[in-house]
Amino acid sequence: MSRLLPRLLWPLLAVLLAACGSVAEPIWEQAETATSEAEIQAANATAIALGLPSPTPVTPTATSTHTATPTPMPTATATFTPSPVPPTETPTMAPTSTTAPTSTTAPTTSAETTGAMPADFEDRVASANPEAGMTLFNTSQNLPSGQVWMCAQCHSVTPDEARLIGPGLWNVGTRAETRVAGQDAITYIYTSITHPGDFMVQGDPPYPEGLMPADFNQVFSEDDLANLVAYLLTLK
Repeated sequence: MSRLLPRLLWPLLAVLLAACGSVAEPIWEQAETATSEAEIQAANATAIALGLPSPTPVTPTATSTHTATPTPMPTATATFTPSPVPPTETPTMAPTSTTAPTSTTAPTTSAETTGAMPADFEDRVASANPEAGMTLFNTSQNLPSGQVWMCAQCHSVTPDEARLIGPGLWNVGTRAETRVAGQDAITYIYTSITHPGDFMVQGDPPYPEGLMPADFNQVFSEDDLANLVAYLLTLK
């Protein structure tokens, strides 16, 4: 087999050598090309029949190559840098002058707030109505504290001077002359009704402090008090 192959290739080699020194003419070139192709095909057929590799090189087919996709470059992002704004000047308000508070008139005092008997109270007692005073003495009074009291509920007016809750008031006008130094009977009785805690009568047993309500002066008017005192001065 190795001897047969050179014999087949020699005619092809002779044709190629003969063509080297001749002038190239298109007609002969086409003929030679056709002859060469025929010989090559014959050689290929012989090689295939003998199981030999083909002497004609097989032109490799073009293999597509993957074209890399360009990666886009990141675009620059504009960064906004705020320009510092200079602080504006805050207007300062000048302090306004404060008006000095005006003097407040002192509250007027009365017998109800100080405990002092009005200057004309004795004249009121002189012209008062003892019977109206007796009615007040036996009438229940609704006090600001919410309590309900009546003078006759705590004080007797009988000659035996019986003690109830408080001392008996028979002949009180006489005893009142000597109860408190510097006070006459009218002043003492008036103060005992409007401010009962100023002087406590001695008793056996002793009377407790705060026994008598201290807000009768908010219920009785000055005329009512004058009528009460006038009535008590008749108990003798």
